Amino acid sequence: MRSRLSTLFDALLPVLATLAALAVGAVMLLFLKVNPIEAYAALLNGAFGSFNSFAETLVKATPLLLVALGICISFRGDVINIGGEGQMIVGAILATWVGLT
Repeated sequence: MRSRLSTLFDALLPVLATLAALAVGAVMLLFLKVNPIEAYAALLNGAFGSFNSFAETLVKATPLLLVALGICISFRGDVINIGGEGQMIVGAILATWVGLT
């Protein structure tokens, strides 16, 4: 019984964390006198409203996913890597330099 509750809790924890983040965001939006439902609808429509917007979301998420994958690999090898963001910026600068020369 204990194992089943632990598994259920592990499965529900990300959902509860997401709902808590949305609730905190809604409170902040209310302080700004913005309707949170309209704001979240615009967010979802902008990211997933059409095929082109979904494709653009994937294009913009790909570098972040690759950085996360690299950090996961280093953590799996017991190597601490806290420079993912800087590595992405340097990679973008060097890619721009290569593209321009």
